Amino acid sequence: MRLAHVEARLEQQVALNHLIASSYEDLTKVGLTNLNSQRIQARLAALKDDWEKFSIVHEAIGIALQELSTSYYHHAKLPRIEIPKFNGNPEEWLSFKDLFTSLVIANRSLSAVEKIQYLKTSLVGNAAQLLRNMTITGDNFQRAWETLIAFYENTRMLVNSTLNSLLNLKRMSKESAQEMELLYTNIMQIYRSLENLQRPVGQWDDFLVFVAVQRLDSESVKAWEQHLGSTKEPPTWKQFTEFLLSRLRSLQAFEKTRHGKFTTHPHKISVKTHIQGINKADTC
Repeated sequence: MRLAHVEARLEQQVALNHLIASSYEDLTKVGLTNLNSQRIQARLAALKDDWEKFSIVHEAIGIALQELSTSYYHHAKLPRIEIPKFNGNPEEWLSFKDLFTSLVIANRSLSAVEKIQYLKTSLVGNAAQLLRNMTITGDNFQRAWETLIAFYENTRMLVNSTLNSLLNLKRMSKESAQEMELLYTNIMQIYRSLENLQRPVGQWDDFLVFVAVQRLDSESVKAWEQHLGSTKEPPTWKQFTEFLLSRLRSLQAFEKTRHGKFTTHPHKISVKTHIQGINKADTC
């Protein structure tokens, strides 16, 4: 049913609704003296017919709207979303899985064939080899997805890989906002990964802080010790990450100010040159 037909049916419903709603009023208009059993039965029969018509049209409109909605869902031009490639790196599995589930699996407008096609084109390297012999058919999508989960959803392997990333974080070579931002981002990503793996990171403050402090440059370590002051209690993870964020913002502000000072040099030179030019002109 086209949208114009739905609109016409809605107008018909409005008219029927008016007839049904005004049935009692129309019946009483003839006056109590003129009311009899035959007139009432005739009015009830007419009301029953109107209600049946109303119910049938109401159901038809509901079906038509659902079909129109489904048709629009299938044919509307959706924004192109790039799905990141997964090469089999265990550290990237959880983020790939969550993103693919959100963008593809949960997308009701995609058929199973389209989903497995998206899946196979999103895999490279070892991950692609895992599904190399699986043909692109609707029946194979669920099997393909379960194959990936069975192979990569290895909590022990994922935890080992994540902890390995933590222990191999690169140490900052100098006091730099860029290096501090990279360290902060990597540390928080590792922490969130461990949380997603349901590890008891809330009990690992001592270990996590110790490892992370070893990755700071010497000036940042000094600033961290000054931040702790005379306290003898081991710092919490929350204290450390708040320090990192504060330190990052300070470095960013400092470097921005320093950069601003550099940009003023050309103006000073141009003024000096202009004055020298005036002096030469006076001499002549």
